[in-house]
Amino acid sequence: MIFAAPGARSKLVVPSPVDKGKELTISVAAFQTLAEQLRAMRGLDLLGYKDRYARRRLSVRLRARKCASLEDYLELLEREPEEWDRLVAALSINVSNFYRNPETFETIRTRLLPEIIQWRQQHGQPRLKLWSAGCADGDEAYSLAILLREHFPGPLATMAVSILGTDIDEDSLARARAGSYPESRLQDLPPGLREKHFSPRGEEWVVRRRVAALVRFQRQDLLRDPALEDLDLVVCRNVLIYLSREEQEGILDRFSISLRPGGYLVLGKTEILIGRLRRALVPVIPRERIYQKPGIAEAPSRQEVDG
Repeated sequence: MIFAAPGARSKLVVPSPVDKGKELTISVAAFQTLAEQLRAMRGLDLLGYKDRYARRRLSVRLRARKCASLEDYLELLEREPEEWDRLVAALSINVSNFYRNPETFETIRTRLLPEIIQWRQQHGQPRLKLWSAGCADGDEAYSLAILLREHFPGPLATMAVSILGTDIDEDSLARARAGSYPESRLQDLPPGLREKHFSPRGEEWVVRRRVAALVRFQRQDLLRDPALEDLDLVVCRNVLIYLSREEQEGILDRFSISLRPGGYLVLGKTEILIGRLRRALVPVIPRERIYQKPGIAEAPSRQEVDG
């Protein structure tokens, strides 16, 4: 995932890992200590998370390690530094697979990419710039590459294509670069695409080179790192739901800055624009949570509403 933000937080209450019938109060001081150490050790900041999500994920690790208090857990982290990796994994958990929500990818294929390609060609700009933000293990970024390989071979032959996958978790990025996945992660792929774009290796399937060549991965903190620029498409699904309103607005503002006029933003099905971003980005396909940055490239589909 992507998190880091300044802020303050009251005490947290989680189920007791020792006595299931009781709740455990986490002191402000202990939480602040953990947040500071986590930021220093892994570049991840608890203060950007929603209270409920933070409680739930911390509770998972406290129960797993049978710690009666957050103070006990801090002592454990000092004794066993490898626990930091487990904590980051618990906080950054992200369920994904290729072509997740196939109807969203179908909309990208039939509505967004044709308009994006046409606009670039008409403006003498032979390039495509796509961003999978909070990409986790890379399923989404590679799915965009497969979509282009399958349906837009002509533009691929004449345009420079850049698909960027970013995440704050280095372990997730390492898995993304390896491009090796269990069969269960490929279950939403349309028929025939698994054999065409993946090679079997033991019990896993590895992304073929012609797909991997379109994608690059890098570490990116969506709240702290500078916005990108001149993007045609930003896909960021099921990331904002874990963050507070303030952090959501900060990320959405960066997305708006990163998009060229007429560029598109795709969010998760349970996510919506908030605050001032409702004026900066306009819904074009509401049921798919697809928004467009107003400007000279606005699409003719702007009046579409949920059916």
